[in-house]
Amino acid sequence: TFANGTLPAKWADHVQNFMFSKDGAAYINCVDGILKVNANDSVEVLSYVRDNQLLNGLGDLRVASLVDDRWIWCTTTKGLARFDIEEATWEYLNSNPQLKSGFSGSWLIHSGSFANGKLWFTTFMKPKGAKVRYLYSYNLVADVLDSIPIAPSLERKQPFSDLVNSVLELADGSLKLATEDLGLLTYVSSQKRWEQQLNSGHMKGNLPQGPIKTLFEDRDKNLWVSTESGLSILNASNFFINYPTAKTFSGNQLSLTGI
Repeated sequence: TFANGTLPAKWADHVQNFMFSKDGAAYINCVDGILKVNANDSVEVLSYVRDNQLLNGLGDLRVASLVDDRWIWCTTTKGLARFDIEEATWEYLNSNPQLKSGFSGSWLIHSGSFANGKLWFTTFMKPKGAKVRYLYSYNLVADVLDSIPIAPSLERKQPFSDLVNSVLELADGSLKLATEDLGLLTYVSSQKRWEQQLNSGHMKGNLPQGPIKTLFEDRDKNLWVSTESGLSILNASNFFINYPTAKTFSGNQLSLTGI
């Protein structure tokens, strides 16, 4: 029923994430472009990437963030770009040599977020020869790229996947990572170390079983976590409140892939 059922059918299965402006409009970042759902539920196609000569060939749109209610910063599988809502124009932002080198090599952005002038992101593939995955931060103003090795104390039996599905910088400045098999990771920047909360669904107050997909912090600073087993809220007491998902008519449990 979202948007009165008027979401273009060819885009409906390719939604990456939602963004909301102060005037109540919703922006939907899809693989092939950006849609806007106005407060009256009318839908506008702001940009269709396949029709844009600048972006066509850079791969699918991945992570997007609305900045100052004017710009939508986007990562694609092969680059970084910014959409000006007022001018309806795109700007390609891969001038940084490290970014250019990474995207021309093995980089395929899998997850990320924009916060406080920085883009935080992870990639599908580890750097060649590396034993650990890296969390990257790109300062949009200073044009500086940094990286943090993701190397928590592992408590999983082999084999496991350390793929990061979502990155979120909280209001207090801490970083949270939603992972496939390593649970919920928190980077303590003052001590330059990682903390790990594993999925132990059989215990009350713990994360449910299964991969963690996305993260969201609300205005009351509760952390919402979507997993393949349902929705969870991490409150100020560091206690998880879990809401299992419904099942389909065939009996299969629904998997939440976004918040």
